[in-house]
Amino acid sequence: MLAKAKQKDIRIVAMKVLMGAKLNDMRPYETAGATFAQAAFRWTLSTNYADALIVSMTDKTQIDEYLGASGDYKLRKGDVELLERYTQLQLGTYCQPACNVCATSCPENVEISEVLRTRWTMAIRSSQKENTRRWEKMHRPAWPAPINRA
Repeated sequence: MLAKAKQKDIRIVAMKVLMGAKLNDMRPYETAGATFAQAAFRWTLSTNYADALIVSMTDKTQIDEYLGASGDYKLRKGDVELLERYTQLQLGTYCQPACNVCATSCPENVEISEVLRTRWTMAIRSSQKENTRRWEKMHRPAWPAPINRA
């Protein structure tokens, strides 16, 4: 699909590039002064499918780190190994977008991918109450409007 988009001159913006790295301290595995985020950015841009990427920043220090890989389309020595190490650490805990391998595995038709993504989000964010509010807001039907009985 990405190759077809490229052929039709459709631009691609990559998301979820860090695969939930906020929870994990990858510093013990980083080498040559390059961070996990920088390796992920370089890999994403080196595929020639993504024209840009977008990530969340929760801290000012991330600006300098992320700018360190800005516009860098060449992988460096150790980048692939670092990304593979991270992937191994995440197996079974991270729900791949659009994977849907689990879609038909629940006999009760529970949307397992939604449950896993919500669990992941709740683990990243500290407020379960806030995540519950967001979940309810996302899945609330737009019509009919809820009746306020207070």
